[in-house]
Amino acid sequence: MVVLMINKIIDIALGNRAVILVLIAALIVAGLLSIQRLPFDADPDISPLQVLVTTQAPGLAPQDVERSITTPIELALQGLPSMTSYRSISRYGLSVIYVKFADGGDILTARALVAQRLSQTALPTGAGTPLLGPLSDGLSEIYLHPATGPFPGDAPGYHYREEFDALMAAEVVAASRDSSLRLGGFSDFLDPETTVHPAASYGSVPNRNLMP
Repeated sequence: MVVLMINKIIDIALGNRAVILVLIAALIVAGLLSIQRLPFDADPDISPLQVLVTTQAPGLAPQDVERSITTPIELALQGLPSMTSYRSISRYGLSVIYVKFADGGDILTARALVAQRLSQTALPTGAGTPLLGPLSDGLSEIYLHPATGPFPGDAPGYHYREEFDALMAAEVVAASRDSSLRLGGFSDFLDPETTVHPAASYGSVPNRNLMP
């Protein structure tokens, strides 16, 4: 049965060669036009729709951060519309929560829902205010600016970062025309609320932390 049908199609095609050639040419033209209008992305964004929530808690150990900050925020975020899952990380003085939503949703709506729940969350005294991460995805930060030495001072690279922030950051944001642009990299900070290392008694700089 199948062989007879195929033979009949071949006979019809051979008997109407002009029509078949016109149809093939029309398909080729339609394909070329579709390729020109097809949205093409060399690096498609496959990252999930998620909202980042960070909370600083200077002086708290990871166990205390988990118990007094991360867990209350997780409980407050329960039952959000279109939320599929969340993942949290509790580190020294820092709580990070990734809230994932169903694909196809609106990132602004998701951020608004999370912000509303965070405003209703009571955290202990001394904990920072929960903040939403930048409006970006896994492929947003694609430009890397290398810092090459030699650098002055005892912390190579970090003085150069300070100069870059002071001179170039505003120009980079203005040139990109994107107010949500964030500059990453290493920064130097002092945390006076943490325990001073015993080496400080020997003249070392107390509690000098370097973090990305």
